[in-house]
Amino acid sequence: MVGIDDLSGAEFLAATGGNLDGFASADHLAGYAGLAPTPRDSGRRVGNLHRPKRYNRQLQRVFYTSPLISIQRSPASKSFYERNELRANATAKPSVLLPGAA
Repeated sequence: MVGIDDLSGAEFLAATGGNLDGFASADHLAGYAGLAPTPRDSGRRVGNLHRPKRYNRQLQRVFYTSPLISIQRSPASKSFYERNELRANATAKPSVLLPGAA
């Protein structure tokens, strides 16, 4: 993979133990890495999500740095990111883009 270098690959293998059979799905792996928000529902409150308190910080670092490296080193990833960034800015309200343009 483009975004995974030798050090990140080693950290990924160390954090998962080299075996992904312990995770039932990709969602469980994301939860273990602290990337998936966990619910904090209480009474009538529904959909109140927060960052989990217990997660694997090495695995989270691998998953956060790999897209950044991929954008820097892969022209295809960089063009995809720039295309989506332009699309997000085109749909934003003008008052968000230019202060005082409301």
